This record gives sequence, C-alpha cells and structure tokens, in this order.
Amino acid sequence: MPSLQRSSIQFRTLCSPSTWWARTRIRLKVFRDLMRGIMVEVGAPNVSDFFPMLRWLDLQGNRRRSEKCFLRFHEIFDELIDKKLKVEEKSGKVVGAAAGAKDFLDTLISILVKEDAMEFDRPALKSFLLDVFVAGVDTTTSTVEWAMAELLRNPSSMARARAELAKAFDKDNVSDESNISKLPYLQAVVKETLRLHPPAPLLLPRSTASTVDLCGYTIPAGTRVLVNCWAIGRDDTVWTDRPEMFMPERFLRMDVDYKGHDFELIPFGAGRRICTGLPSGVQDGASAVGFAVAFFRLETAQRSVS
Repeated sequence: MPSLQRSSIQFRTLCSPSTWWARTRIRLKVFRDLMRGIMVEVGAPNVSDFFPMLRWLDLQGNRRRSEKCFLRFHEIFDELIDKKLKVEEKSGKVVGAAAGAKDFLDTLISILVKEDAMEFDRPALKSFLLDVFVAGVDTTTSTVEWAMAELLRNPSSMARARAELAKAFDKDNVSDESNISKLPYLQAVVKETLRLHPPAPLLLPRSTASTVDLCGYTIPAGTRVLVNCWAIGRDDTVWTDRPEMFMPERFLRMDVDYKGHDFELIPFGAGRRICTGLPSGVQDGASAVGFAVAFFRLETAQRSVS
C-alpha cells in the first residue's frame, strides 16, 4: 500500500475514528496531495545544502513551496479543531467519548482547553500534529513493510512469530499495545527489522558545535555530520553472526536495545536528540506486524509480479 494512501488512514485514526470529518473524499485527496508535496520537497536535491551561503536566496523555490504546504496543513487542522470544539460545545461531551473511543486529537484538545495549560496553545497543537504526520507517516509504515517482507522471505520466522501469538493471546487482543511486552520474539522481529532497514538510514543531519576529534578525524566546528546507522547495523565487526541475514533469534541471545544506550543499534538516534516518536513508532509497528501475522496467511507469489 503506498505511503500516501496510508497517510489518509493515519489521518482518520489520529484525528477522527468516527471519520465524521474525514469521510469527504475531496478533503482526503487534498491531504494526500499535501503529503506528496512535502515528501517531494524534503527529498529534492537542494543547492543550498552544498552552498549554505545561498540558502537565503531559495534558488529552487523549495522553501516557498514547503511553506505553502505547511500553511495549507494549518488551515486543515484549524477546520478540524473548530469542528471538534463546536460539537463538544453543543453536546457537552468530548467527541468520540460517547462511543468509548477518544482519539488523538480529542486528547490534545482536552489539554488545550484546560485553564492551566498556558504553554500549549492552538499554534503549538497544530505544529505538534504537523510533526506527527510529516515525521510519522513513512517511518512506522516502512518498518512494518520491511518486517512483513523479511518474514515472507523467511517462513520459519513467520511460523515462529505466529506460534508465539497463538500461544499467548486470542485474536481479540493480539493487537493491544499493552501485550507487546509479552511477545519477545515479535519484539526481536522488530529489532532485527530496524537493524537491517532503519527508517532513516542516515538519521537526521547534525552540526558540530565545536571542533572535535573522532576516531582519528578532526571535525571542524559547524560541520554537517551524517550518521550512517544503516552501515552500523550491518558492521560485521559488531554483528559477527551473518550480519546480512534476517535472524530475529540473535536478539533473544543478546541484550541490545534501540533506545540509544547501545550504539550498535541506533535507528532512532541517541542522546538528547533521540527521536521523540520512538515509543509510539515501535508500539504501532509491533502491533501492526502482530495483527497481520495473526490474522492473515501470507506467502510470496509463485510468479513474478511486475
């Protein structure tokens, strides 16, 4: 499923499980087009990346087009927030609460309307939503897709994951995020997927605040640094047991985690700048993989797929 289609699903899940707003196909199309525009601008080569002194000129118009997309996003969020507040004002209840399903936006709005929430205003809420969509659409879904692809290529791993799920839970609660901690092999599948296929292979660019010496190299202050976590995850001096192979079992034998303490596995970065979406990304990814493995019998096509 293309990531741009998934973005509309995430949009409905985070902002309206009842889809009372997001049912409109035109609005969903606008949302997908905006996501497409942002992804294109983020991935486009930019001359100012190589010549920072030219950044203020915006020679290729990347900044102008990106700002236009961001402005439209804020307009969509304003409309959504206003409609939610209007419904709540009329009914006296949080939207979704009647159905027992407060969504992500309901929770944020409940914080927004508190009198003591002075630092969390509407602009902050909209910026937070924008971060969730722009940074969260492709990362989690990329992990899920790679995990399923690797499980399909390794039927024994698929069978072991399915057996663990069947033994631990029934199909009614397999996707409950609180149950993930009871599934060590499923967690190992996610870790192995993140090792081989990190969502951001070079992480986010960093800049040195001062001149530093690292492994015999002098890195001047102000240098843009890219961390190749893709290569780190395949380093045969660290991962000595067939590092190119998909082997979730390796994480059942070793105490290595992705939370920034073990530098051989840093798909989310480390330190103060570690990805803030780590908990939700891992939980959502593991839940989706567990759900797919438990509910579907998947196997590779017997013929080539064009």
